[in-house]
Amino acid sequence: MLSLLYILNILIGAFAAITIHEYVKALISYKLGDPLPKARGRLTLNPLNHFEPIGFICMVFTGYGWGKPVPTSPTHYKDRKKGILLTYVSPSIANLAVGIALSMIAKLVYMNMVPTTLSESVPPATMFWYASLSAIANANVALAFFNVIPVNPLDGIKILKLYLSPQAQVKYAAYEQIFQVILLIALFTGWIGMILHPLQKVFL
Repeated sequence: MLSLLYILNILIGAFAAITIHEYVKALISYKLGDPLPKARGRLTLNPLNHFEPIGFICMVFTGYGWGKPVPTSPTHYKDRKKGILLTYVSPSIANLAVGIALSMIAKLVYMNMVPTTLSESVPPATMFWYASLSAIANANVALAFFNVIPVNPLDGIKILKLYLSPQAQVKYAAYEQIFQVILLIALFTGWIGMILHPLQKVFL
């Protein structure tokens, strides 16, 4: 029962965090004048529209992953640089905000879980809500930090390219696949977690 609850909460947390992240990205870009996210059906909270198999599997098994990248067209922004920054920084800020809020709610639920007597037991529904809220909070904060890494398909690469010269971008592109392989190795060997877990604890 506990293992099934754990797996269910991991799945819920991954879907929720990825959906929030990609929806905010689509919304910000759309509000800045970009019609592409809406035209591609990404201006929605339907998690299936933001599902990307490899990123989701990574999220479930390592705690870090990504969703299906939202297509954007920066040419529609009045201020291209500012527009790209807002579009690709806002999703992580939204994930952090949701994660912190849900973590606070989970702590309130936890306080009500503590039995007042030895004979009193914790209601299963209370345990479920505490576990679910904690899982979603953790997934949101994890996704927020992970996505600032400047490796495709993460948001950090869009931000980094704003500050790279055209020559540097070409050089980076030549090694992009190598960086992606290194990222996956770091994910599944736990190196990413060793770096990001301390940051997550600060916020949770």
